[in-house]
Amino acid sequence: MNAVDPLRPNRRLDDLLFLVAAWLVAGLILFTGLGHAPLTDLDEGAFSEASREMLARGDWVSPWLLDAPRFDKPVLIHWLQMLSFQAFGLNSFAARLPSAVMGLVWVGAMAGWAYLIAQRLLPAVRHRVYAWGVLIGASSLGVAAMSRAATADATLNAFLVLTLLLVWRALWPTERRSPLQPEESGRLWIRLAAVTLGLGLLTKGPIALLVPAAASLIAALTAGRFRRWLRLVFDPVAWALVLVMAAPWYVLQFQAQGMAFVEGFLGLHNLGRFTNTMHGFSAGPLYYPGWMLVATLPWTVILLASVLAVLGRGNGGQLIRRRELHMCWSVLVFVLVFFSFSATKLPHYGFYGLSGLVVIMSLAMGAGLGVFWHRWFKALTLLWPLLMLGLLLGGLAYLMASADLSQQLLGQLQDVYYRTVLQETWGRLQEQSLLLAAASCAALASALVGLRFYKTGLTGLVLLFGLSLHGWLVPQVMQSLREPMVQIVTEIQQRLVDPTAAKPTRIITWRLTAPSLSFAAQRVIIAATPQPGDWVIMPSHLIEALQLETGLSGRIMSERTGIALIAIP
Repeated sequence: MNAVDPLRPNRRLDDLLFLVAAWLVAGLILFTGLGHAPLTDLDEGAFSEASREMLARGDWVSPWLLDAPRFDKPVLIHWLQMLSFQAFGLNSFAARLPSAVMGLVWVGAMAGWAYLIAQRLLPAVRHRVYAWGVLIGASSLGVAAMSRAATADATLNAFLVLTLLLVWRALWPTERRSPLQPEESGRLWIRLAAVTLGLGLLTKGPIALLVPAAASLIAALTAGRFRRWLRLVFDPVAWALVLVMAAPWYVLQFQAQGMAFVEGFLGLHNLGRFTNTMHGFSAGPLYYPGWMLVATLPWTVILLASVLAVLGRGNGGQLIRRRELHMCWSVLVFVLVFFSFSATKLPHYGFYGLSGLVVIMSLAMGAGLGVFWHRWFKALTLLWPLLMLGLLLGGLAYLMASADLSQQLLGQLQDVYYRTVLQETWGRLQEQSLLLAAASCAALASALVGLRFYKTGLTGLVLLFGLSLHGWLVPQVMQSLREPMVQIVTEIQQRLVDPTAAKPTRIITWRLTAPSLSFAAQRVIIAATPQPGDWVIMPSHLIEALQLETGLSGRIMSERTGIALIAIP
């Protein structure tokens, strides 16, 4: 099966330049302004504060959060953050750096999987497929968002995709240039997969085993590779490697925390999330399909075309239906079905299946088969990200120009704190109207360039989309949301003359869950009921409620964008 586009003498150079541009886009989207905003709560603050407390305790086994054991996730992400803190200090950049680096690994793994499949099916365009994989993966809204967050999700997905890639390589060996026999080659790749699987178990637990096992089994059954799959799955050396990678920490953690670890980690945070709704995250069966459409922005047109191509009779449909792509489809379908039955539907569960979809989209675009090579389709793929940018930038510009409308929209928010935060954000954005205008002009110019130089124009559009959203708008919101807390912490540190006194002032939060406060203060600040002598950090609109509910009143020492510091005599 050959690509439709004509072979040109400079095709290799063109693909090489496209690949370099794709990796440049990935680096810019994932790292631009990474540390420009404080950590958000709950997840970023919880992960980073737990790592800080482990570092302060000198405990490299048990995660702690606010002086209590934390059983949400295993330890690997905390190790990476601890190393980053030692290298770059206790700040938001160091907290997010491991995720950004693992985000690049995640993107590279998706592109690498697409490359291996193209090497087998379409060797003439394998480098172009790889470049599309990097570009689509790095600029997809969901992948970039997770890779810029100080959580375990980018790290887990990197190891998940590496495991899937290596298992695929074991099931579909390429022997033409290999000195190894098929059985020896399969064992080599499955043992490498065991290493990445073990690292995944250290990152987030059983899900690192469940997803690759289920996806590879479904693919093996549908592609006629079940016997080979059985031989690979029962390789004793592979299982020994999994145990060597993951078991020592689980044993040490059990020794340190006992049955509380088993009940908290396996019971509450794994089985419990499937059987019971946690954190209020529940939705219907169409939640994750709809989520995929949002998470792959601005590539929605290519996503829909790739899925619909399965039903077609042309070359594009034949390619996407090939047995070598069954694992890409099986991981997508398994995640959609399995987590649709989960009582807790957290958004990041969808990423476990998203990687297979990115591989399919990369192959479709790189091969240029069927509808993917039509001029009208190319024009549509340029128009869609331009429309997304127009809605984002144009909508902001319109709201800036219409003060009455913006105030009316803000007035619809019931939560006083978030209304105050958004008003602060609005002020920040209005100060950068020139940047908004420049981004709009650049987007239009990229679309026009794309009419003549397709890949150049599309690359420019998705880069602008990523930088506008992740590098500019989101940090502005995060700055308004959490900078007041950092300022409150600074106020506390300036006012506390002797924090090591025999009876130091107790600092607590009330009606406010914010582990990032403890991270910024570099001391544990717990949530508690106020007592005389406490300093209380709380939402400023609840000051009257404090006196009504506790009978205590105090002096307002500081008030910043919806957050107040109250000293109770």
